[in-house]
Parts: sequence; C-alpha cells; structure tokens
Amino acid sequence: MKKRILLATLITIVGIGLAASAVGELHGRSWFDVMLDPAVGFTGMDYGIELDYIVGGFTFSSDSLFVLPGQWVWQGFTAVGELGGFGAYATALLGGEIAKSLYAETIMTFSMAGIDFALHAAQLSEYVHGGPADGAAVRMAGTVGAFGIVSVTEFGAQIEDGEFGGITIVHAATGRERHYLTDPRVVGEGFTGQKFTINHFNFCCGEDITATAYITCEGLDYISFGVEDLLVSNLSWLAIDAQLKFELQTKSLLITPKLVLGDIACFELYVGYTPTNGSIGVDTIDVNGIELVCQIGPVTVRHVSLFAPCDLALTTERYGSRVLPIGDILASGMDYYPDYWEMFSIAYAGPACCVGEYNFFANVYFDHDSTSLFDWAMTHIEFMMPYGDSLSFTFGMEVTQTGLEYLSFGFEVVW
Repeated sequence: MKKRILLATLITIVGIGLAASAVGELHGRSWFDVMLDPAVGFTGMDYGIELDYIVGGFTFSSDSLFVLPGQWVWQGFTAVGELGGFGAYATALLGGEIAKSLYAETIMTFSMAGIDFALHAAQLSEYVHGGPADGAAVRMAGTVGAFGIVSVTEFGAQIEDGEFGGITIVHAATGRERHYLTDPRVVGEGFTGQKFTINHFNFCCGEDITATAYITCEGLDYISFGVEDLLVSNLSWLAIDAQLKFELQTKSLLITPKLVLGDIACFELYVGYTPTNGSIGVDTIDVNGIELVCQIGPVTVRHVSLFAPCDLALTTERYGSRVLPIGDILASGMDYYPDYWEMFSIAYAGPACCVGEYNFFANVYFDHDSTSLFDWAMTHIEFMMPYGDSLSFTFGMEVTQTGLEYLSFGFEVVW
C-alpha cells in the first residue's frame, strides 16, 4: 500500500501545482532566529522560508528549514485545492540532508446528500521512529435532527480528534518537529478499527452530550459518555464537564467543575475521585488542581495550581502551557514540566502603535523544592514586535535559579 499512498500524494501535489500554473499570486515568509546559551555560546540558528502560490481555488506551497551553519533539516511540499464539491489536500515531507521521503499524507473530501466524506491516507518511512508504516481511514459525518453522527473506519491509520493525537515527527538532531492529522502507526493489515460518535446538542438542560464506541479487530475497546457545560440547578455560576469511560477491565470517571464568573474571569477545578470498594459509588472527591483565567481587553492573566503532580502537569510553551493528565501528555508525545506545581502567566495581544500587532507573554513557574523567594523556579518570556507591514522582530528568554538558560532573537519578513 505504501507505494500507492506516496504515488497518490505526489500526483495530487503535482496536479494541483499544474492547475496553479496560470498567473496567480505569490506570497512568502522567511524568518531567522538565533539562540544563545551563556555557558556555551550560540546553540542554534534557524533559517526558514515559505512560499505560497495562489490561483483560483488552488494553493501550492513549499517550506524549508535550515539550522545554521549548514544543516538542512527538511523540505515540505503542500497542495490544497477545491473543485465543485470535491476538495484535495496533499503534503510530503522530505529529509533535507538524506533527501529521502519521511512522511506523506493525502486527504480527499466531498459532500453528498448532507453527508461529509473524507478519505485519509498516510505513509511513514523507515527513516522515522515507528516506521515504516502506512494506512488509510474513511470518515463520514452528518446530522439527523439534533444529533451529529461521525463514523471513522480505520485501515491501518487513525485520524486526530479529541482522543487520538495525530502524529508528530521530531528531527532527532535538532528537536524541530512537524505535526500531521493522519497517524499510520496502527498495527495490523486491512480493517483495524471502527469508531462511532454521536453528539446531541442542547440536550436536556442545555448541555452537549457525546457517546463514543471504539471497536478494533480484537473486539470492543471502549465505550465513553461525555457531557459539557452541565448546569446545576439554582447554581448559575457552576458548570460541570464529565466523562464516563468503560473499558474491558476498568471504568473511569472524570469530573471537571467550572466556576464561571461573568465575561471577565473563569475559575476551573480539576477533580478526581476514589471509587467505593466493591460498588459503583464514590468514596472521596479530590481537587487535583485549580485554574483562574481573567480576560481584560487584550490582556489575559492565568493562575494555575496543581495539587496532584503525579496526575496532572503543565505542558511546555510549545504545546500551549495546558493543564493535562500526564497519561494524555505522554500518549501524545508532548513535552511538559514535571516539577512545577504552580504557574502565573500574563499575556498581551493587541494592536501596535503603528501597524501590526504586539504579542507578549511571560510565564512564571514555582516549585516546592525551590530555595528561592516564594518557591520561584523559572521565568519564560516571548515577545514579538511588528515594524511596518512586513517585518517583525522576535525575542525570547528563559531564566532559572541557576541564571540565564537561553536568549533568543530573530526577525520575520512577509511579502
């Protein structure tokens, strides 16, 4: 199958590229980032360039990443187009220095009689951890009254959704990464899985409810029921998210109360529970974490405290500084901070004095084992300042108890 997937991807890219051979618009972006470690000097110099050629409903793209001096990390090609009710997306990632195919993905979509169809196919080469692998999946989605129904049939591949994390390819030598929707690293040939999801919007008291069943060729894998924004009678300030999951040997219940304080602030509790021995009751309910988010104009303030560091953790800034169960973090291959139990963050995103938009955020982390004032452990800062319509400057730094860990600066040009 892998040769057919790669061939289909390349044909789609070339076909859309030929369709875009007429006169169109050329856009581009290039950037240069320098990272400095005070102990060893320059540790990384990235140079990237992206080109987009747009004509009609077609876009043909190329992106290259270099780590200076002299290392070509990878080369990507992407093509996207629509014709009538049909859509096509194809991407191929090549290793720069080895000049070999690393990953290829093709997604074909069309709609008929109110049903959306999507065919995903992907190939991972032997040069990537987990490969060689290839597979496909067919997704169908539609609505019946107030119900939304999604069916995904897997033939050796999984599609990213709320439970499957797609695939992230990491360049081992530099740590740079790329993320894609279709993960072909599923064991087995032919049919490998079937997933059904039913959503009901505005169910009962206004909440959204979801039921999911996942079946593999070995039998039933799990059934889950989830509800979002469940309202509590006479408590308009309290909403609850909950998920009940049944697997072959275990069941789990995740309850997340959310305290909503108007349009300015939102208070969220991360809650776990201990089941009663020998019954389906609940023995204790534990508060594992608290998060407060306050939005005032272009300024966002967050405060996170985690009381169960063995269960929850904060992801790194690259992954959005999110609070997630450690099991989910590890399953998705994300980086996280295992030692920091508290974070204070302030971010600003708003118009600059002339043109463009300022982007700034500072995350301050705290650790119980820290010997600094207030248990301070680390501060991470990133800032982007526009200069004119097409030029932006970037700055970043990270400081810990031992001193400055790194300093980065760069620029981005758009044309």
